Amino acid sequence: MGVGMFDRITEWMLSFSGSPWGLWVLAGNAATEAVFNPFPADPLLLAMSFLRPELALVYGGVCTVASVAGGGVGWWVGFKLGRPLAVRMLREDRFGKVEGMFRRYGSWAILVAAISPIPYKFFAVGAGVMEFSVLKLVLVSIVGRGLRFMLIGVVIFWFGDAVVDVIQGRILVFSIGVGAVILGVLGVLLIKARLNVGKR
Repeated sequence: MGVGMFDRITEWMLSFSGSPWGLWVLAGNAATEAVFNPFPADPLLLAMSFLRPELALVYGGVCTVASVAGGGVGWWVGFKLGRPLAVRMLREDRFGKVEGMFRRYGSWAILVAAISPIPYKFFAVGAGVMEFSVLKLVLVSIVGRGLRFMLIGVVIFWFGDAVVDVIQGRILVFSIGVGAVILGVLGVLLIKARLNVGKR
């Protein structure tokens, strides 16, 4: 998909931010992004939260629930259709990297994908292919997707118009920044955990 087409579809989706259908489009976007959709839910989540800061927590919660549900569907697709589908979605080299991250980091790989700009769907589908526990996928996804989407909701709900003026026009930068901060904290915690294990 070309950049121009991607931008046009993104703008079309953002046009629903003030629509009565906005919440349904937001939920559908968040759910399908976890399976096949290449468009992240963050821009629409931010746009809707800008318009109604008092509902930002609701929008963040809807994104979280829909995305986790979509991740479960992605797991089922990967489990039922197996490696050929995953390779077709990601290409052999990319899926090899996903497999490597699963083997090395397990649940941490899903958590990082759930929080960061790394496509979460790769790991949701990959978890099914590798027969990773669906319960673990759901629990880790609730934490990761919740941190990503609810943090946006909390920031806009708490600070309201003050933060809207700063963020508006910098949606992608803000989304990446949120992910980077959370990943930094998780990285420190993971390093500390490994150091503690090494001391035993």
